[in-house]
Amino acid sequence: DRFVNDARGGNLKGHTADVARLVLTPRSYAYLRVGEGCDQVCTFCAIPSIRGRQRSKPIEILVEEARGLASGGVKELILVAEDSTAFGMDWPGRQRRLADLLEALSGVDGIEWIRVLYAYPHTVSSRITEQLRENPKVVPYIDIPIQHIAAPMLKAMKRGVSSEQVRGILDRLRDEVPGVAVRSTFIVGFPGESDRDFEELLQLTADYKFERLGVFSYSEEEGTPAADLDAQRVPHAVVRERIAAIMELSRSNIEARNADLVGRRLQVLVDGHVAPGSGAPESVRSVGRTFADAPDIDCRVWLDQELPSATLLEAEIVGQDGYDLTARVAGNGSVSANAGT
Repeated sequence: DRFVNDARGGNLKGHTADVARLVLTPRSYAYLRVGEGCDQVCTFCAIPSIRGRQRSKPIEILVEEARGLASGGVKELILVAEDSTAFGMDWPGRQRRLADLLEALSGVDGIEWIRVLYAYPHTVSSRITEQLRENPKVVPYIDIPIQHIAAPMLKAMKRGVSSEQVRGILDRLRDEVPGVAVRSTFIVGFPGESDRDFEELLQLTADYKFERLGVFSYSEEEGTPAADLDAQRVPHAVVRERIAAIMELSRSNIEARNADLVGRRLQVLVDGHVAPGSGAPESVRSVGRTFADAPDIDCRVWLDQELPSATLLEAEIVGQDGYDLTARVAGNGSVSANAGT
C-alpha cells in the first residue's frame, strides 16, 4: 500500500509522508503529484536518467491525500507528473488510468476544481476528454507540451508522435470539449531547426490560438542524446527573434480572447490579497484565476475587494490589462455550477 521509489530512481516515500505533507502554496490550491519518472525517450530531456521509469501512486493513496488537503481548505488540485497521461501504465495490465483517477478525486468533498498538467499529446484519450467535458469538478483545461510541430524536429526530438497526430488531438479537443482552454509549450532553436521548421510552428500558433502558451529556447543538457547531435546549432540571435515572433502572436491571441470575455460572468478562485507596492493596479485588493489559468504560469484576475484565499465566486469581467483580467464580484458572488461557465 505504499508508493515506493525503488532502484529505478528516487527515495522511499511512504503513505504517511504524502498524507501529512506540508502545503506551501496558498490555501486555494495544492499540487498533487500522481507519479514519478518517465518512460518517454525525448532526446532533449534528462529526466528519465535522473528520476527513472514511470511509477504511479495508487489511486487510494491519492484520494486520501486529497481528502487531507480538502480538510485544510484547499479548493483546487493540480495534478502533476513527468507524464500525467501515463498514469497507471506501470501497473499490471498496462492501462492508462488518469480518467479513473479524475473520477475518484472528484468524489472528495471540498475539492471544487481539478486541473491536469503535463499530458503527452497522442495519449489524451476520449475518456480524458469525457472527464474534461462531463465532470463538473474537472476544469476544461489541459496542459499539453507539444514542443514542436515540424516533422524533422519531432523526429530529432524522438517525441514519438507525428505532426498529423498533434493536429488531430488538438482538433479533437476543440470538437469534444466545448470551450476548452489548451495550454502548451514549445522549444525553439533545437539543433537543426530550419526557417521552414520554425514557420510551421508559427503557423500552428496562428491556426490553433492556444489559450495559454510558453515558449523556451533549447538548452543543452549534458548526457542527453540531443547534446551529441551533429546538427547545426541555431544562433542565439535567431532563437530570440523566433521566440519573440511566437510570443507576439500568442499575446495577440490571448488579448483578443480576453476582450471577448469583458461583460461575461466567470467563476474565479481567489488566491489571496494583493499587498500595496506589489505592482498590481492601484485599486486591486485580491488576485484570483479563472478555470483557464494555472497558478504562476498563466493569467490572473484582479479584484477590487479583499477576499480570503480559497474563495470561489462568480465575478463579472469588466476589463483587461494585457494578459490579465479585471473583475468585480457579481451580485451576491454565488458560485455557478460549472467552472467553464
